[in-house]
Amino acid sequence: MEFKSMLFFSFLASLLLLSGCLQSQPRACTEEARLCPDGSYVGRAGPDCEFAPCPNATGCDGYQVDACPAGCEVCPPCETCSSIGCHSPNFCRAIGFESNWYENLAPVNITVNETLPEPTHALPEFNITYEINDTAIENITEKNYYGLEFDNYTILLEDLAPRGSGYCALVKIVTIEGTNMREFDRAQICPGDSYYWVSPEHHKYRIKVMETASGYSGRAAWANIVVYR
Repeated sequence: MEFKSMLFFSFLASLLLLSGCLQSQPRACTEEARLCPDGSYVGRAGPDCEFAPCPNATGCDGYQVDACPAGCEVCPPCETCSSIGCHSPNFCRAIGFESNWYENLAPVNITVNETLPEPTHALPEFNITYEINDTAIENITEKNYYGLEFDNYTILLEDLAPRGSGYCALVKIVTIEGTNMREFDRAQICPGDSYYWVSPEHHKYRIKVMETASGYSGRAAWANIVVYR
């Protein structure tokens, strides 16, 4: 009986020792730090690899673009405003996007200087006089293109099409080499909408019009366009 008691206590001590060894073994953590929404990093804070809490979010984060508080930034292609600077190195990673997106203002008018074949004169018709130059324009071959450049391509804003109380952007995607322009695609994109385009190199782009505006004359027009790949 005494031998059985000693054997039982020896077995119990072995279990306790084994349990202590297992608990003392460190747990391997897969990541040393975690990126927080504000762009900062936090490390591990406990034995079970849990992370320390992220700093409290500021009043900017989470608001929709149309309700973004003053002092906060709207960072395309995000749908919400942010307390992080749009061009912060950590911004794109924090929101889950890659860093290669582009933004610009594209003017509507492409400057093209052409040559009239011969002098023209004002022509009266039904008591309306059309203003036509009475001398030929000097032959100038230079063409200036203004638009949003992304990778090897350029988006040109050709015109605005009325829609409700606003305007949709009529754009075309081209490549420009000197004075030569090659067209690849055309699209009508309204503010808030996206258009997907696949390049000949099989790169997929998302083209989003953020905002458009037109002057009283219809000539002064622009669109805030974002390209995301």
